[in-house]
Amino acid sequence: MVTLNNEAIKEICKIIEKEGNPFNAGEYIYEYINSIFPCDNLTFSIRATKESLKAILSKYPDTFVCGQIHYSMLEEVFEELGWIIDNNSFEHNGWQHDTWFDVLIPDKDIGYHISCSWAYPEIEMKKFNLDKNGNVSRTTN
Repeated sequence: MVTLNNEAIKEICKIIEKEGNPFNAGEYIYEYINSIFPCDNLTFSIRATKESLKAILSKYPDTFVCGQIHYSMLEEVFEELGWIIDNNSFEHNGWQHDTWFDVLIPDKDIGYHISCSWAYPEIEMKKFNLDKNGNVSRTTN
């Protein structure tokens, strides 16, 4: 995956303006990508993915499925958002490496039930409400 940040896009736009030919944009992008160190682009892509996840999750969607995202990245996003993984809620089926757990959101009466697999990088999140006693209800409004 190749990700272009705002600075890269500005550089490419400058080249297009200088050359005066927007039809060669693909060529300019290709040249730019080849001019940077591959690990720099990978690092940027990972950071961009984390920032996108934070932006999505901070809107508290009812459900969210993230494919091809490893649990460790999602765990970092939870920490950065200040969400708390309920370590007492973990369940798993063992041999298939499927796991379920809850994430609680401080100062909110909601949380998320997470289902994921260590073997297949897909994570599903379903919002739940907490009752007045702080117990989990699997229904949302």
